[in-house]
Amino acid sequence: MNASVGCKQNLKYISTKLSVKCKCQRIQKECRSRLTSLTKNVYNEKQVKDEGAVRMSDVYATINYVLVNLINEIWEVEGKAIITDEFKDITNNDMHVIEAIGLGEGNNMSTIAKKLNITVGSLTTAVNSLVKKGYVDRFRSKEDRRVVYVRLLEKGENAYHHHEDYHKQMTQAIVDKLDESEIPVLLKTLDALTGFFTDYTRESKGKSSDSMDKE
Repeated sequence: MNASVGCKQNLKYISTKLSVKCKCQRIQKECRSRLTSLTKNVYNEKQVKDEGAVRMSDVYATINYVLVNLINEIWEVEGKAIITDEFKDITNNDMHVIEAIGLGEGNNMSTIAKKLNITVGSLTTAVNSLVKKGYVDRFRSKEDRRVVYVRLLEKGENAYHHHEDYHKQMTQAIVDKLDESEIPVLLKTLDALTGFFTDYTRESKGKSSDSMDKE
């Protein structure tokens, strides 16, 4: 398989995945239009013979458009799906805090903040709100009173399972639309995205630390 055919298949693959859990018709239509136009313009039989005709700038622009809008839409759709009447007193961010706390005996504040990639100070604000609303409980370690733990109460556990069920449904909806041969492609794509965000976060923290040292 040559590079042009492989890229064409990947573009079709991205277009197909846009239909999964996607509610915004305008973005769907625009994304599909861009992908279809790009495929026709770049990958017709004559252009495939001429490798120089492949305009990578268009490929990058299209992938960028799809990723940016898809990420924003996933966040918006998730918020609408998980913040039901039962959990209307909390936000999507609160749900992710609950997820990071986890089931069982919970976690200490530092561990939770690290999972969420936020400061302990920011986490404290969120936890204070969840404590008042009856979702979580906070207690100090018996071994070290300076260490604060947070655990889910029954209401918080219900929210945790509700959020977990949504993600299971979303994942299953994607897997159901894939052939076995496509799953490795999806995993490789997600791994590349994860690697980018991880490296970017690490570099940002490094720059921030260097800046503070200079001051």
